[in-house]
Amino acid sequence: MLRYQVTRAVTRNREQVQILANLYENGKYDFWTPPRIGNVDIMVSEEEIPELEAILREADIPYHVQIQDVGNKKVITAVETLQQFCFFYSGVEKNSGLHGLGFLVSQRARNSLLESETISPCLAKIRLKGRPANIYLLSGYAPTRDALGETKNHFHTELKTVPSAIAAQDYLIVGGNFNARVGPMDQATCKVLCNFGLGQCCENVERLVNYALMNQLTASNTFFQYKPSHLLT
Repeated sequence: MLRYQVTRAVTRNREQVQILANLYENGKYDFWTPPRIGNVDIMVSEEEIPELEAILREADIPYHVQIQDVGNKKVITAVETLQQFCFFYSGVEKNSGLHGLGFLVSQRARNSLLESETISPCLAKIRLKGRPANIYLLSGYAPTRDALGETKNHFHTELKTVPSAIAAQDYLIVGGNFNARVGPMDQATCKVLCNFGLGQCCENVERLVNYALMNQLTASNTFFQYKPSHLLT
C-alpha cells in the first residue's frame, strides 16, 4: 500500500518558485530540495497527493513522480536516464522519520541480486552474484554517542551476527553511519585504520574497531585524504 511519494516539480519562472516558497515557509509539505528554478522534490503522504497535484496544475508547474514508497521496496524512476532503480528499504513500520536505511540498486545490479534481508530498522543486507566470489553488502545506522548503553549493545550484538551467516569465500563490504569519529591511527588500531582519521576518537570507536578486527575489515575512508569539509556531516 502506498504510504508516501516524492513528487518532482519543475519550475520555470520566479512566480512558480514563489508559489512553492509559500508552501515551504508554511511547512505544508516535506521539501527535499528548497524552492528554486528547476527541479524541486517534495515528499507527500498518500492523502496529500491530490492536493499538491492540484496546486501544481493550477500554477502550470510540470511534475512527475520521482519516488513511490510501496512498503519495504520502493521503485524510483530516473526520468533523465530512462532507467529504473529499486530501493530495498529497512525501517520502522510507521513513517515516523526515525531510523531507516537501504540500498539503491540499478537494473544491472538487480539482475545479479541473490537475496536481500531486513535485519532491523538500523541494519539491512543484500547479496550480489559476482566473480570470483559473491558480495555481501551490509548497511548500518549505529546509535549516536548520547544513546543509552543498552541501545548501543543491542545494535552491535545484531551487527556481530551478520558475518557468521556469510560464506567464507564471499566478500563483505560494510557501509553506513556508525557515529564513530576514529581519530588518528595508533598501535591498537593500525590493522583497521590508516593515516587519515579525523580528530580525536570518541567512545563509539572501540566497538567499531573490535568489530573490524574480528572480521578482518578496514576503515577504507581513512586510507584516502579528503577535504575537511567532506569528513563531517
